[in-house]
Amino acid sequence: QDGLKYLVKSSGFRAPRLNTYIGGVSDSLHIWGCAIDFRKVGIFKTKPIPVCSALECIDSGSCWHIQLKRSKNG
Repeated sequence: QDGLKYLVKSSGFRAPRLNTYIGGVSDSLHIWGCAIDFRKVGIFKTKPIPVCSALECIDSGSCWHIQLKRSKNG
């Protein structure tokens, strides 16, 4: 779990105009709020973040809540 403190978001939702300005591709999922970028820092500077297989989606009524799966050990 110590490695999770190194997950530093660098980009999430982008308005189309901002996406174009920073050189994003025209069909970027950031425009729809369906993508997130993390900085390559700490223990993840040279290896990928194993986050994709560790996500869960929860229907909280008014929104979809996306989070890292909680450890069964606490």
